[in-house]
Amino acid sequence: VPFGTNRRQFKLKRYSDSVSIEEEMNKALGDRTTLDTVSHLNGSVSCFAVLRLDATASTGSCEPSNVVLASGAHDGKLRLWRLNATEEVEVYDQQNDPPPQLLPFGTVTMSADDRSIFSLQCIGRELWVGRGKSRQAECWEYDDGELKAKLKDARKAGPTELSGDGMRKKYDMPDHTGWVRSISSCGDLVFTCGCNFIKVWRHKGEEVEHVGDLESDADILSLCCSPDLLFSGDIRGRIWVWDIRPLLQGGQDVQAVKPCIVQAHDGRITGMKWSPREAEGESGQDMLFSCSHDGFLKCWNPSEEGSLVGGGSSSAMTLKLVAEANALKGMGILARDWERLLSMEISPPGTGKVIQGNMNRLSGHYLYLGTSGGTILVYDRTLKDGELQMVQVSPKMIDLVGGGKISAMLAIPWANRPGKILFLGTDTGKILPWRPVH
Repeated sequence: VPFGTNRRQFKLKRYSDSVSIEEEMNKALGDRTTLDTVSHLNGSVSCFAVLRLDATASTGSCEPSNVVLASGAHDGKLRLWRLNATEEVEVYDQQNDPPPQLLPFGTVTMSADDRSIFSLQCIGRELWVGRGKSRQAECWEYDDGELKAKLKDARKAGPTELSGDGMRKKYDMPDHTGWVRSISSCGDLVFTCGCNFIKVWRHKGEEVEHVGDLESDADILSLCCSPDLLFSGDIRGRIWVWDIRPLLQGGQDVQAVKPCIVQAHDGRITGMKWSPREAEGESGQDMLFSCSHDGFLKCWNPSEEGSLVGGGSSSAMTLKLVAEANALKGMGILARDWERLLSMEISPPGTGKVIQGNMNRLSGHYLYLGTSGGTILVYDRTLKDGELQMVQVSPKMIDLVGGGKISAMLAIPWANRPGKILFLGTDTGKILPWRPVH
């Protein structure tokens, strides 16, 4: 994609060996302006989730008017936003399109003695919320019909309190050993982590039962699931691989689930994403991606490793390194010793073709890495000749919203259009909705 003078300076630019990133960044930031954004009242934006009303089952996408974004921070409220979506939804490859807007829709006031939200996960029609001081997870149920009605009202009346009206708390899940930093789900199981313990929950009708705890020997920062495995990443750079197939089959013996521990990185793991093949028969394989403070993006393939136990044989799931890339080194002279990879997001399945040249694939094939310097790096998650390829790099996005660091990201598909919307949260409480060009 040529770097045209008429394009908005906050668009992602196509990475090219013929144009240095420094030249591209300097040109992009030379005429920058401050973007209008929405904000939390206090503290870092720690997490996002999307409540899809009437989502299309095959793609997970829905009409923009039925998309509700939930954001969590440390201001005592779960905030809900609606996209300002009309027939003229912006497309960044047109000169004068306005940026997409988030409009306040509603709030859910958290308990007064715990004002922090550390994680969000939407599971069916439930929104799971990971708390801080109270060391508990909460499950909130939302009603499609009531929220859609309130979306219409919000266009006239503005944001309202939704607790008990459109959203109601179903139950608390207490007794975590620390802040609930991450939530993940697989089948009828839900996993929540606090410090070095992972609590395992099972849906049973309208109720949730506590099955048991999985124990690590270091603080866990990230959880991720494949169809039959649970991955946990810790502060020592290790990925723990838990074979949860017995639990998915109805088993109750959590203590029988033994992990395989892989020393994956030299720094704390800040993000993991599972990347399945998008269709049966598609070339490639199911993979796990991880990123860390050490600046590396790594790609792993789960494999079964056999061993002798007491004269017999046994097997355990482990991870085989497929490819790695020093993402910060790939930024050349713009990378500094204090740069860190802070977050990772995977683009959802797309609804159309993407980019020029030989990258004519669905738009679900990308990984976004947020750095402490405020840049977003984009990698193709389909390996080329066995290597990870950086395909795009953004300007220093954080300068366009008044400074800070990118603390959270979330990508959602955009119905009936190629591409997606990427939401960026900052440690200054700002939320920037923004659409990459690829």
